[in-house]
Amino acid sequence: MKTHLTLLACVAFAVLSHAQTDTTTKASKWQFSGELGLDMSFQSGNLQSSSIVSQFSPALESSNVTISSFVQYMYSRYDQTVYQNDVLSELSADLWYKKRFFPNVSGRFEATTLRAIKDRIGIGPGIAWRAFKTPKSDLVVLNSVYYYRTTFDLARELSFEKFLYVLTLKGTYATLGDKLNISHDLQYIPWVRQDKTNHILRAIVSFALPISDQFAVNIDVDYIYESLVVRNRKNANLTTAFGIAFAF
Repeated sequence: MKTHLTLLACVAFAVLSHAQTDTTTKASKWQFSGELGLDMSFQSGNLQSSSIVSQFSPALESSNVTISSFVQYMYSRYDQTVYQNDVLSELSADLWYKKRFFPNVSGRFEATTLRAIKDRIGIGPGIAWRAFKTPKSDLVVLNSVYYYRTTFDLARELSFEKFLYVLTLKGTYATLGDKLNISHDLQYIPWVRQDKTNHILRAIVSFALPISDQFAVNIDVDYIYESLVVRNRKNANLTTAFGIAFAF
């Protein structure tokens, strides 16, 4: 796991170095921004309960490069039993992101007691297509080839490691006179295992209602469906979280 995360960090650093050594007439100026959130979530699927969710999403942007990241931690415990101790993280680097087509390197890491996944790693290059962009909306379609590995906790024989095609749709939309901001991160992975087509679908949709320049009330919906799961685990899980976010 450390090897692949280190590789991702090296690739992101290489992209960053490329931007810093760009020989255009005007030097790139980097801007740092991000969001920190704390939510209370409610789940259906493998767990009918509530949990605490914390989210952190810093980003770096210059005239040619944007590097964004996302870390989410979910925890749920009742009495002395921990039902959920889950981590989801992502790192993505876009080069020449203002063009219609631009290269991308991205990766995700996940560990979840809820779905009995010890670790899940996906990392690889891709080509992004900006389907449309207006002052208040942006939609990017990303086609990637990931090195993908999943290690299950309770059924190691189901674990797999292979290269897979990944389709990602990311969008942001400002509506109702900028009083409601909507964003989504949809990722679909089709693959074949033992002559059977399997699917992994994850859809994260966020609704933000700004209450000031820095604070917003958030509603986050996280749905995941996997056709291959550990015995006694459900294929679909839905999490709905409510909380507040601070932008910096």
